[in-house]
Amino acid sequence: MNCVSKTVAAALWLAMASLPAINGQQPEPPKRRSPSLEADGPVMSRGGALRDGVPVREPSGVTNLGATSAGWSRYSLEHAGATIELPGEPHMITVSQSAEASEGLYKTYFYRGGDVTVFIGYALTPDSNGALNFIGGWLDGLMKNLGVTDVRVEGSRNVGAKRVPMTVFGKVNGTPVEFKQTLFFIDEEKEVLTVLAGFPQANAKARAVATRAVDSVEVPR
Repeated sequence: MNCVSKTVAAALWLAMASLPAINGQQPEPPKRRSPSLEADGPVMSRGGALRDGVPVREPSGVTNLGATSAGWSRYSLEHAGATIELPGEPHMITVSQSAEASEGLYKTYFYRGGDVTVFIGYALTPDSNGALNFIGGWLDGLMKNLGVTDVRVEGSRNVGAKRVPMTVFGKVNGTPVEFKQTLFFIDEEKEVLTVLAGFPQANAKARAVATRAVDSVEVPR
């Protein structure tokens, strides 16, 4: 088993109030529209990330596919070609990164509700390793901006696995926080998607919401 790097697995957290966990069936996700560097990019996500600690919102790249249960809906992330179930609509945002990105298509989606914060990072690059390198720098930049410290990662990748679940532990101003994260190798290292949901470690309701959101992600082929 090959351990996922600490930088790539690192996560982040913003403080918020709780949401109830609601169970329900998910609709069949639509056929995936494969993103294209020719059609969708190149787009660079550089600088200008946070204003007073809040990510700067970009024009929406999200479509509501309909309710899945009371208070929850499935959303299509246009550029990433993936869907996720959430209690509210995510938005595209601009975030800083710890290093300059190479040419490619890079998108970030953000949802915040109650004690749960969800970030989704997507990278499509023409070169091997480019997408994974971007995700690593993206997460590192977020962690530095939001003050996540004492990061500890539990998770590893089986050879060839396309979907890698992880749990990330850390602190914000001394408060223990936890993150549910999944790393998707869509086209090995040229196209990568990561989703992570953070919550206060002691909040069981928030944990249930975060777990459901991360587990709901679909990347149709």
